[in-house]
Amino acid sequence: MIRVEITKCHDEEFKTLEINSFQKKYRSMEHLRHRISHSKCSRPEFIDDLAIWRAMVDEDAEIEENIILNGADIFGMLSPRRLELVDYLSTNNVSSIKDLGEKIGRDYKNVYDDLKALESYGLINFIRVGKNQRPISTIKNFCVFFE
Repeated sequence: MIRVEITKCHDEEFKTLEINSFQKKYRSMEHLRHRISHSKCSRPEFIDDLAIWRAMVDEDAEIEENIILNGADIFGMLSPRRLELVDYLSTNNVSSIKDLGEKIGRDYKNVYDDLKALESYGLINFIRVGKNQRPISTIKNFCVFFE
């Protein structure tokens, strides 16, 4: 059995994007608090959003998330080419998907497809910079265990 443990760490740019997303969705933290307390809100995601929002506005807060993957699904998700992308992004900055493809010697379309898959698993994020999307790794720690 193989088990993969991934610790994701979200950077300041990600926190800013998330805070902006919460503001767009709820207008203000006070409005969300009011919505939860006065309307006897039964939707747990509102309470989760409020807790996450509070943590993100704390300048000293470091947002981490742990993911544990078991079994054969790991190989479909983390192919050698995708691991190469994650590894490269965790130690290097790139300005765009095209820039990444050029630096690792891979075709843009294949890099894009792998990055979109990694994004769907939450292992990378895209930051819009003008017309380009800049991929960044969210992984702080990556461990593989063979049991």
